[in-house]
Amino acid sequence: MSEFEGLSATIVWTSLAWGLKLYGALMVFGALKIFRFLRTQRAIDEATDRILAMTLQSGHDDERLSVANGDDTGVPPVATPGLALAAERASMAARAPDAPDWLTGASASACERAWEKADEAERYPWIWWGGVLTLLAGQALIAGGWAAPVVGAVLLVQQLAYFYRRAAKVAKAPSAALAAEAAVNPQSVNGFRFLLAAWVMSIAVAQAAPDQGWLF
Repeated sequence: MSEFEGLSATIVWTSLAWGLKLYGALMVFGALKIFRFLRTQRAIDEATDRILAMTLQSGHDDERLSVANGDDTGVPPVATPGLALAAERASMAARAPDAPDWLTGASASACERAWEKADEAERYPWIWWGGVLTLLAGQALIAGGWAAPVVGAVLLVQQLAYFYRRAAKVAKAPSAALAAEAAVNPQSVNGFRFLLAAWVMSIAVAQAAPDQGWLF
C-alpha cells in the first residue's frame, strides 16, 4: 500500500469513527428524551386517575345527598359539577359504546380500559430499559473501541424482543383502536434500522481503526 493509499484509508476510517461518535451523541440525547417522555406520561396518567376518581366520588356523593333529601330520582334539584360530569360521561358512553371516553381517553368498555392499563404497565418498563441501553450504547459509540459493538448488540436484541412483544399484543388487542395504539410506531422501526447500520460500522471501525477511541 502506497503512502497516498494509507493516508486515504486513515481519512476514511477517521471520518467513520467521528461519524459514529456524532451518532452516539444523538443517541444519548434520544435516551434523555425517552426518560422525559416516561416521566411526563406517568404524571399525566396519575393526574387522569386522580381526576377520574374525584369525579366519580363527587357523583356518588351527590347521588347519596339527593336520596337523603327525599329525591328518589337520584338527581338533586341543582346538579353539582361532579354529578353533571359523571352523567355526561355515562350519557356519551351509552350513545357510543365503542368511542373513547372523552375524559380519560380510554375505551368506554371496562374490559378495554383494563386491557389498556395492563398494556401500559407492560410497555413502559420495556421503553425504560430501551432508554438505558440507548444511553449506554451512545456513550460506547462516543468512547469507541469494542465496547460499542458489544453494547449495540445487546440493544439490538432488546429492541427485537420488544417488537416481538408488541406484535403479540397487537394480535390480542380487543379492538382495532387499541391494536393501533399497541403497535410499534414507524419512528422506532427507523431508529432500529439506523442502529443496525451503526452497529455494523462500529465493528468495521473497531477492527480497522482501534485507535479511534475516547475522542482521539
